[in-house]
Amino acid sequence: MPSGVRIGRSAADAAVFGNPRTGTWRQASDGTLHEVDAPFERYAGPRAVNVARLAAGPQGWLIAGTRIDGAAVWISPDAAGFALVEGAPELAGDERGRTAAYDAVAVPSGWLMVGALLPPGGTALAPLAWSSADGRSWQRAALPVVDGRGQAQRVTVLGGVPVAVGPVRAGFGSWRLTPQGWRPAGGFGAAGPGVASAAGLVAVGQRLVAVTRDGDRHALWLSVDVGESWRVMTMPQPVPDSGDTAVAVTSTGDRLLLVTDDGKTSRAWWAGVSDLDR
Repeated sequence: MPSGVRIGRSAADAAVFGNPRTGTWRQASDGTLHEVDAPFERYAGPRAVNVARLAAGPQGWLIAGTRIDGAAVWISPDAAGFALVEGAPELAGDERGRTAAYDAVAVPSGWLMVGALLPPGGTALAPLAWSSADGRSWQRAALPVVDGRGQAQRVTVLGGVPVAVGPVRAGFGSWRLTPQGWRPAGGFGAAGPGVASAAGLVAVGQRLVAVTRDGDRHALWLSVDVGESWRVMTMPQPVPDSGDTAVAVTSTGDRLLLVTDDGKTSRAWWAGVSDLDR
């Protein structure tokens, strides 16, 4: 497996197509990044909707996203080139409604992915999850939610247990995957003045940290019981929720990296897991 892969927007074709296009980069052993050549319609084109999140695992790499047919993935064993899987049974939309995929994570059995379903004639999304051994054949599961409304937007694994989070009618919800299937874990937050979304979820040591946005502000949430309960964390600085702001989290072992952009300045913080309980 390569030492690193990045996914993002390439400006190389902006002058030709009028907007940046999605591209991937491989990190060489010397740390330099090299863009991987791909046909324009691999990620874009008339069937494109969006390219979401990149996940890595023992089988290689998987990108979650959505095409005209619904949820789709791009898979690669080595990141030297990605194959598009769209229109696949259970993954794509069908008579049950239109699907969308937002995030994915590697597990011992292959891959897990989360997203949402818009039923025919409906106006409210319902949370979904998928599992696959190879990234090509998928099985679908509906995530339980009280009123059938919600989205599963981020997923991670803590102590071997997959956990997903996303907005629900009352605020935000979390789900855990058990041997009996997905079950609700804990709810947190409250519905804000705008469109709510889960912007991040990461395992840090034996804790979970989630980032949410509610149309008013970004917020950090901490769970010490695998998503069963959550408490709000104090942000190093407040970050409003607008089109030019962002908050992201990632981790290495028991240390958390928090990056914020308030529309004027970008900042980064590095904290040990013991600091998260303060």
